[in-house]
Amino acid sequence: MIQQIVGESEQKLNIQFTDEILYSLSFRLLLFCRRVAQGKQITIDPIEKNVLRETEQYEAAQRIGDRLSALFDIDLPEDEIFYITRHLLSSRVQFSEGLPARNSSDSEILAKVTTQMVTDFQKYACVYFTERQEIEESLLLHVKPAYYRIRYGLEFESGLTESIKEKYHDIFLLTKKVIAHLEAVVGKEVNENEVALIAMHFGGWMTKVGAKPATRKKALLVCTNGVGTSRLLLHQLEGLFSTIDIIGSVSLREYEKQDHEVDFIVSTIPLEEKDKPVFVVNPILTEAEMESLLKKVNVHFDKDSKQSPSIEALMEIIQRHANVLDKDVLLQELKHYLYKPEKVVKELGKPSLSSILQMKYIQLQDEAADWKQAIQQAAAPLLQDGLITEAYIQTMISNINKMGPYIVIAPKVAIPHARPEDGVNSLSMSLLRLAKPVPFSEQRNHHIQIVMVLAAIDGEAHLKALSQLTSMFSNPENVQKILSATTSEAIFDLVNAYSM
Repeated sequence: MIQQIVGESEQKLNIQFTDEILYSLSFRLLLFCRRVAQGKQITIDPIEKNVLRETEQYEAAQRIGDRLSALFDIDLPEDEIFYITRHLLSSRVQFSEGLPARNSSDSEILAKVTTQMVTDFQKYACVYFTERQEIEESLLLHVKPAYYRIRYGLEFESGLTESIKEKYHDIFLLTKKVIAHLEAVVGKEVNENEVALIAMHFGGWMTKVGAKPATRKKALLVCTNGVGTSRLLLHQLEGLFSTIDIIGSVSLREYEKQDHEVDFIVSTIPLEEKDKPVFVVNPILTEAEMESLLKKVNVHFDKDSKQSPSIEALMEIIQRHANVLDKDVLLQELKHYLYKPEKVVKELGKPSLSSILQMKYIQLQDEAADWKQAIQQAAAPLLQDGLITEAYIQTMISNINKMGPYIVIAPKVAIPHARPEDGVNSLSMSLLRLAKPVPFSEQRNHHIQIVMVLAAIDGEAHLKALSQLTSMFSNPENVQKILSATTSEAIFDLVNAYSM
């Protein structure tokens, strides 16, 4: 009778079970019913239930549950229906032998996975998440449904994947690297749609490193110069405004036909304003023009100006000690005076590896007395040029003393770093190649010959260079090329080859 009930689900699901699977499912369902009759019930993770509920197997499980309840005169709880759904899905999915046992808690396993992912992301991106627990808990909410979708072979489609890959390109590549921890658990490769969702999560947290997220505004581009030019200008604007969403590009006719729910307009021609500010720009922006546009937008929208908090503080101090004749005029003049074009450098495009790791910062030396001296020797050129302070070097050493050799990113390779506020004056990087390995710990794989000091100015500007560096070191032959190089020029040539 139970085999007949299971057999009916074949037609609904448009599949055909093998005799072995049909017998196995029927026998398991019999055991489930006996267990429920004895008052023993199981519970299913709420997130897993959300994933299972969207499948056609869930509907089949409901019908099977109704038939079994009538057959054995029992009341099958909702979680048992989800349990049946799980088994229907599992019957068509081949799991790897290395998967964790079902008696292991998925939450515990995935919590460890997220911890490993965040740890590695920090290491590869050379950033620190101060709210570590919060990001792990938030990431777990993304990883769990992905885990169940992958586990049961459910395809997840997203129209945002290509956009995320473009907007968070460097972060996407780093996420693809750390996603290996999740792949080890599910025993399958994670597709790009799932990677993109998690990359977007990391991308959101990256904006919080060292800065409070600003309220996002929306802008529209009006361009009369054709599709190619509008796309290029759109790309420039998206790179320029980190806290503004450019919702798209429209022609003059499209702009005149309808109103758009945006905060301001960027246009290549003068427009009649529709209760929204219009900023006129050239079809192709130079860096100076981008700086000018950013300045105008920031001045217009007080809350979006990166200078506003400090300006308000200055206004309070001035008003406590002087009579202000015209507060609004003073506020505007302070904004114009304090605006610094160099602040927008990180918004104008991330520098490549070769532009940060200059040849003069590459050293070849025989040995270092210990790992501390290795870091000091590697950082010496940056210190000499005033790119970092002595405090930055000491903080790097202190961090390793506290947290261990977390800066070892590959065999024989370490990238010591600290926070921007610990003494970074300018984005920079140096490389020290030692002829003799220096141990950063007792572990064999922590014996280092390539020490690269990274001095980042924020959480994002160095990501392109880090992505290129990761690509370079992902090939073990490149590590060997650096170890066997006889000149700094030879190493720089290799660096340059990965900086395109």
